[in-house]
Amino acid sequence: MFPFGLTHGAVFVSYAVTAGVVGLNQRWKLSLIVGAVALAIVPFATLPFDRWLAKRGKLQGAWRTEKTEDPRDNTFIDNALRFGLRHPIATLLVLALSVTAVVTVLLQLGPPTEWFN
Repeated sequence: MFPFGLTHGAVFVSYAVTAGVVGLNQRWKLSLIVGAVALAIVPFATLPFDRWLAKRGKLQGAWRTEKTEDPRDNTFIDNALRFGLRHPIATLLVLALSVTAVVTVLLQLGPPTEWFN
């Protein structure tokens, strides 16, 4: 069972990171980003959710790599997002290392069913 749990955990954390980056870029509400992450807990539940996002145009638009006149573009998060999008190799490396670190910590904690015993 270990390889399946490890695979599910790594895919879950990777999807959570991806949902966060896409949600920030598309300016989703926080509740939609949290919902995307919560749906990733259940295997394959993200597939209908992703179709729902596509039907509603929530995945449309370019990556925001340049600052615009929009006053929302001057936040720390937007500046960090733009920096990361302009430096994709470094960003992918940092995100891959972050996902690895989170999955490693979660493996050390054991199955979620044992966290509160």
